[in-house]
Amino acid sequence: MIFSIIGLLTLVLIAFKSNLESGPLYANFIIKKGVYGSYIALFTYNACYSILLLGIMNEKDPISFKKGCGIGLSLAVGIVNLIISFLLKDMILAFQNFLIYLGATIYYFGMHKLIREHYNENADGIIDIIMIVLSLAAVGFTGYQNKDMLSHK
Repeated sequence: MIFSIIGLLTLVLIAFKSNLESGPLYANFIIKKGVYGSYIALFTYNACYSILLLGIMNEKDPISFKKGCGIGLSLAVGIVNLIISFLLKDMILAFQNFLIYLGATIYYFGMHKLIREHYNENADGIIDIIMIVLSLAAVGFTGYQNKDMLSHK
């Protein structure tokens, strides 16, 4: 968890400070937006997942802890990724967030109904669907913000 948080903070700082303007435009887009954005999204997810695992190991009632984390950490991952996406104007990070939540939604609704009862019924899946919509909106918005760079030849 500590490495994920340190990696996340370091990568956000590197993304803010790195200047790749001297190279070709595609290198700037691929490295600064693609690589950094993907890693930031995965570091955020991994940090929250580590919190979940640590909490489950340390709690006397792991089922109730899972219930709280199902909503809380799902919101935390999505909101943190979307905020960083807006700050960095990173369309790829928002798209990576979309992929994370698409996978989470498919996994959640693919579970048997009896297993979902140990969580928050369908609330976790509904939050995942809301994050999918917000992530797609963020992709569109950041794409609009970056239209100059995307249309530059």
